[in-house]
Amino acid sequence: MSQDRREISQSQLAELRRSKTLSPDEYAYVAGDLVVAENATNGTKRVIGNVSLLTESDRRVLKG
Repeated sequence: MSQDRREISQSQLAELRRSKTLSPDEYAYVAGDLVVAENATNGTKRVIGNVSLLTESDRRVLKG
């Protein structure tokens, strides 16, 4: 099975850290439809949510 990993943006990482979903020594990536946090020092991984977690904070109302 191949690993399908996609990076998330720096602003999304900052938002996850600001909300204390990610600790300072973790980074996150998208694997399939899940957002995975991985500890950079010891390699432990945990699922922190699905992709909708990232898109909820990015929604904006467009005025025309």
